[in-house]
Amino acid sequence: MAANTPNIVIILADDLGYGDITCYNPASKIPTPNIDQLAAGGIRATDAHSPAAVCSPTRYGLLTGRYPWRGILKQGVVAPWGTSALERDRLNIPLLLRGYGYATGCFGKWHLGLTWQTKDGNAPVPVGKGLSNVDFTKPIKDGPTERGFDTWFGVDAPNFPPYVYIQDDKTVGIPDTHVEKAFQLNRPGPSLKNWNLERILPDVGRKAAQWITDQAKAKKPYFAYIPLPSPHYPIVPIKAWQGTTAAGAYGDFVAQTDAVIGEILQAIKDTGTEENTLVIFTSDNGPEVAGEVKPGVYERIGLSDHDSRGGLRGVKRDLWEGGHRVPFIAKWPAKLPSGTTTAETLCHTDIFAMIAGIVGSPVAENAGEDSIDMFPALRGGAGGRRKVPTIHQSGDGKLAIRDGSWVYIDHTTGQNNGANGEPPALRTPDHGQPGELFNLAKDPREQTNLYAKDRGRAARMKAMLEQLKSAGRSMPIPRGGRKDIGIGAKPLPGAEVLMDGSRQMLDDKWTYWQGPRFRSSLPIKWPVVPDPVDGGTCVKTDDPAAAGGVYGAADIVTKAVYRDFRLHIEFWIGGPGGNSGVYLQNRYEIQICDGDRTSHGLGAVINETPAPYHMYKGIGKWNSYDIVFRAARFAGGRMVEKPLTTIYLNGQRVHTNVRINQVWGGPFSGVDGGNDDGKGITDTPQGLKLQCEGHDVRYRNAWIKPLNLVKADTEF
Repeated sequence: MAANTPNIVIILADDLGYGDITCYNPASKIPTPNIDQLAAGGIRATDAHSPAAVCSPTRYGLLTGRYPWRGILKQGVVAPWGTSALERDRLNIPLLLRGYGYATGCFGKWHLGLTWQTKDGNAPVPVGKGLSNVDFTKPIKDGPTERGFDTWFGVDAPNFPPYVYIQDDKTVGIPDTHVEKAFQLNRPGPSLKNWNLERILPDVGRKAAQWITDQAKAKKPYFAYIPLPSPHYPIVPIKAWQGTTAAGAYGDFVAQTDAVIGEILQAIKDTGTEENTLVIFTSDNGPEVAGEVKPGVYERIGLSDHDSRGGLRGVKRDLWEGGHRVPFIAKWPAKLPSGTTTAETLCHTDIFAMIAGIVGSPVAENAGEDSIDMFPALRGGAGGRRKVPTIHQSGDGKLAIRDGSWVYIDHTTGQNNGANGEPPALRTPDHGQPGELFNLAKDPREQTNLYAKDRGRAARMKAMLEQLKSAGRSMPIPRGGRKDIGIGAKPLPGAEVLMDGSRQMLDDKWTYWQGPRFRSSLPIKWPVVPDPVDGGTCVKTDDPAAAGGVYGAADIVTKAVYRDFRLHIEFWIGGPGGNSGVYLQNRYEIQICDGDRTSHGLGAVINETPAPYHMYKGIGKWNSYDIVFRAARFAGGRMVEKPLTTIYLNGQRVHTNVRINQVWGGPFSGVDGGNDDGKGITDTPQGLKLQCEGHDVRYRNAWIKPLNLVKADTEF
């Protein structure tokens, strides 16, 4: 495995406080030896923050590198049966890594929304007795496996219905028993018979550890996202852990969580891949108050002298530090120092840019808008948030901004827990100001509101907050990067231009593919038309012979043939369902099809990979493919190595070293399509083919460079 493709494991605890872990709080009444050992072998951040003080928004921000309030998660969390808050066509960490050849797995609590199919076509019935209208025999849509993960095992949320495991896009069994609200279940709904809440945490840990073991055996880099269901309510330590700490059932559950983390870390170690595995451990927000959890964080201080806040002010939902300052530990023996700490300000949104930087991926203009590469800070250097402020979000959607050691809360108080919030003994006197301003360097417990004394600073920070809100991003739009990929890429030295928008080049370098369905006649009928976006001209796939979608009737192919090559080509789709295709060696289709997100869809190595539709710019905009292709290899008349390709769509890598198994689509799709159902590939170099299906699809700026790839590797 290359050093720039480490395994990546993100373990996200749920409602774990800054002061629950002994390496952060020596006075903690909860032993956490495995997390402490992780910190001893890595770097521990003392000023790391979740993007929100509640669950769903933090998960969104972590996976996308974008503040959740820029999307639909402006307050609260995704409700039971709620639909996806993670946009289908937004680049996220698993989608990015899948493009670099990673296996991607999610294990645990999703809580970003799912689309449940119902028996009556209506929305899922959220509450009420009787059988649910959800059809649990049908696939669940818009879950992790439709957001970049190859597999998922876990629950939507342990305290929300349905009370059943989910594997990929199906429930594990049919939850056909109705349960009412109870102490450990705060919503009524369908459940699997004899559902056991205590098994969720150990089962998630076991599944994650096994998957990591399996991927290591496959010698393929992997990304494991493990959002644990603990120590969030329901507080259900198994019998072996009950009574093992001095912090009650909550402490026992945290200790069990630490043990499960130890099992995952041991699985990594046992595979021999620990040296080149980046492990990140953190929490999604601060600890929970009384309500669902009894006793809550404030009550535990009196009952067991255990402060889950670690001396900070505030808890889950609050804008004060205790609501969003979280434990954060990173370990990567090959790259990061061990046994060290960093006081640099970090945010979960910064994980996205760090991972992109590690694998060498460009960041698209519409991705990672609030993500700053945290890797320099984790290596002991200066963090990017010295120059870029951090925005915090409360449970009800109020915002605060952090700049250096100063934090400005854009509300009269950082409290967001009502009657369950800060008890009278801990409250500061009412200040009567419209906002709160604290200097954390001098006042880390946020006891002295400086708003009245420094109104100028408060006004400047509020203006900074408003500017970042309206700008739509914290980070500048990415500029520069590679000039040889993406829209407008110039031909490499030694490359041959195949299409420059002129009639002469079209006639000189292309001809019709006269396959079994050919219906047109030379000269080529595809017209040269105005470029609808940038001026100049382009070539339109408009041949009457292919009207009605008769592919193979008027496809064009280069007169020259190619074996291994690097290709650049740009395409434009004029309307919904616009369909064409780029055929490598006139055999293997890279699909162009608006609206199709399947393995037959846009950007897919057809029927071999999922469509990377998230990188498609859409109708009426130019898109680009950059492709390195290695032809099949033969010995003694038999194929000994399958064809291989790596592909960028619009400057973002979406496929890495994909092996192509056959020619799909039959004899009309290209040479060898009729041989043994497409599996009878021959050793004859062919040209580049473009498909005509009677749609308004246009091409420009196509160039190709012949290569001789001795090694079975098509990475750029």
